Amino acid sequence: MNNNNELVTLFEHLPVHIFFEIFDLLSLKEIKTSFFDLNTHINSIIRSIKCAIHTIDNDDNEAVDILHFFPTQITRLIVTHAKSLDFTSLINLRSLTIERGTFKQLDDIRPKYFPRLEILHIDDNKSRNNLIDI
Repeated sequence: MNNNNELVTLFEHLPVHIFFEIFDLLSLKEIKTSFFDLNTHINSIIRSIKCAIHTIDNDDNEAVDILHFFPTQITRLIVTHAKSLDFTSLINLRSLTIERGTFKQLDDIRPKYFPRLEILHIDDNKSRNNLIDI
């Protein structure tokens, strides 16, 4: 029951910084499945996220779809053994970690694709195993 003494606030009327605080606690997958397409206001807030971290393991199709859905929001990407992944659309990427990357992925690490890249970590378990075997 609503009387004149009660104040009713709709979820989408919350301040934008509260949405950012909520979204900081969630993965991009959780944000997309839980909040995207609720309304245009929330969609625009989601599209304005700039510091998202995303992880792709073993060619996970859903994670790859998320990557293509948020190409400008992802600033840190961690890729583990994703052979078919093309991540050259991530123009705001600042940190990239590749574990067991393909030659094409390693060759695509160029300034024209990642003008803001500051941190690059490449881990190849094959070479680590070779060092252990010696």
